[in-house]
Amino acid sequence: MDLIHIESVFRPADESALPSFTPGDTYVSGGTWLFSEAQPAARRLIDLSAIAWTPISTTPTEVVIAANCTYRQLEGFDWSGLPAGRIFPIAIRSLSSSFKTYGLATVGGNIGLAFAKGMMTPVFLTLDARYELVTPAADGAPANVRLVSAAAFQTGVRQTILGPGEYVRAIRVPRDAFSRRLVLRRAAHQASSHVTAMVIAAADPATGATTLTLSGALTYPVKITLSPAASVAEQVDAASAAHPVLVDSHGGGDYRRLLLRELATEALAALATPDHAA
Repeated sequence: MDLIHIESVFRPADESALPSFTPGDTYVSGGTWLFSEAQPAARRLIDLSAIAWTPISTTPTEVVIAANCTYRQLEGFDWSGLPAGRIFPIAIRSLSSSFKTYGLATVGGNIGLAFAKGMMTPVFLTLDARYELVTPAADGAPANVRLVSAAAFQTGVRQTILGPGEYVRAIRVPRDAFSRRLVLRRAAHQASSHVTAMVIAAADPATGATTLTLSGALTYPVKITLSPAASVAEQVDAASAAHPVLVDSHGGGDYRRLLLRELATEALAALATPDHAA
C-alpha cells in the first residue's frame, strides 16, 4: 500500500544520526505490516533497518539479537551449540506472513507491533529475555537506555510499555536459557492463518522447572511455572481466567481456553519425548 501521507523518509546508517522523535514520526524496521494498511497519522518514517547492528552475537553470558535482525537471519543462524534456538525456525514458519517477507520482516518489528498472534514475544518470554529500549535524546545529549523483561513489555493487543519515541534496539537472552528443551504447539483455522492459540512448554535442566507460555488466545502472552499440586488443565484455566482472553472472528473465550488446555497437554507430552523437543 502507498502511504500517501508520508512527507519524508529518514534512513540513517548509524544510530547516532537518529533524529529527535516528533509527532507524526513512525519507526519502521522491515515494514511488512506498516505497508499493509493506511497510516493516516504518519508523516515521517524513521527506518531502523539500515543501522549496522550485528544481527546475532554471543557472549559467555548472553545471546544478543538486534531488533533489525530479519527472520531469514534468525532462521539461518547456527543454533547447534544453543539447542533452544531451534525453536526460532519453528516459530517463524508458524507466522501467518508469507516466506517472501522473511528477508525484510524483523524480530523487533514483530515484538513492537504486539499483536496477540505475534510469535517472537512468547518465545522470548519463555527464554526470560530482556529488551533493550532506547529513547534518542535531543540536542546531542546521550540517549536514554533501559532494560525491561519480556514479561513486562507487552500489556495488551497493540499495547506495550514503549514511551514516545522509544524503540527496541536489542533482545538479550541469558545464554543458560538455551539449554532448555522447548516444544511449540499452535492451533489455527488453516496453515496460513494466524494462530488462535499457542503454547510453548519448556523444561529447564538447571532447575528442574517446567513452564508453559500461553499465547494467541490471550491479549498478551503469559508464562506460568507448573506445580505438581494441581492438574495442568487447572493451572491453564487459572492463568486464562486471570488474564484477558482474546475474542474475535477466530474464536470466543471458551473455545480458546479449550485450545490452550489441549495444546498444553500435547506440548507437555512431546516435551517428555526428547526427539520432539527443540
